[in-house]
Amino acid sequence: MFNFRSNGFVLTVCAVLWVIIALRVLMNSANAEREYVPPVASQDAIQSFAKAQLDRLQSRSFSESVEYCGFIWEDGDGNLDTSPVFRGEEATCGYEFQWPLGVKPVAGYHTHGGYDPRFDDEVPSITDMEGDIKSRIDGYVSTPGGRLWRIDWQEETAHQICGEGCLSQDSDYRPCAGYLPEPRYTITSLQARIENDPGQC
Repeated sequence: MFNFRSNGFVLTVCAVLWVIIALRVLMNSANAEREYVPPVASQDAIQSFAKAQLDRLQSRSFSESVEYCGFIWEDGDGNLDTSPVFRGEEATCGYEFQWPLGVKPVAGYHTHGGYDPRFDDEVPSITDMEGDIKSRIDGYVSTPGGRLWRIDWQEETAHQICGEGCLSQDSDYRPCAGYLPEPRYTITSLQARIENDPGQC
């Protein structure tokens, strides 16, 4: 003889668990390689949004000497929004690869913390480039000198969008005249920059 009340309870619990599992798979879909779908929003709109987000984070990043990072996502109409901002460490910041249903990530962004002559922070790092290329998403990077970079994951290049002082600048920042950034880098040319560092700054 069946106990319909108990069976109904078990079926309800199973249904709830199934929904939770399905939602977690969808929310964490960024961990798996996904088919690239071009953004609805224009590149200019995404770039302007990233620039504004980073400029707002610069002073906090400088004062705490840590990196801050986040995602930019869009809804089906191309309206842009940002994930919660994550606080990183001195030279790293980890994203949580989760976003709400109904939106898709179109770019990542992070600051480079406060000025520190030990680091070559006026250009993206090799780790920055490799991470964005692997994640199949563009990345935007701000520097202590107020530069803005875009990492293009498809071209596997980093482009300087605007130069020194175009974003808020760390008051401790000191330019290195002997080692100015190039306007464009590949992973190979970034590696060459590291190997040929004159050590003057």
